[in-house]
Amino acid sequence: MLKIYLKKCYTIFVSFGCDPIKLISIFRGYPKYFENLGKLKKSISRSKLNPVPNSVKKFGAPYPIVNEFFSSAGTASGHYFHQDLLIANNIYRSKPALHLDIGSRIDGFIAHLLSFEQ
Repeated sequence: MLKIYLKKCYTIFVSFGCDPIKLISIFRGYPKYFENLGKLKKSISRSKLNPVPNSVKKFGAPYPIVNEFFSSAGTASGHYFHQDLLIANNIYRSKPALHLDIGSRIDGFIAHLLSFEQ
């Protein structure tokens, strides 16, 4: 009976644009976000690039998507798979001195990018 009541409540919340499960995962994700942000800043400050380019120091306004820390990344198929290959190919062909990738999974875009290395 409680399970049915909770499902109904959840459905009502979602119909008004508020997903309680997503809200909980957002609050759970913020500590991880700030931890990773600190690691990124330390990594940039310790970079062997002298001087570190301003484009690396300033990413723009932060827009954290913190509710995805605890969700599955899914499978590499469909348009995302082909999009990753296309962009990896563009990056490989342009041979940038520095490519900063934030948020890509090793088994996704990074693997596609590495497949172009010889």
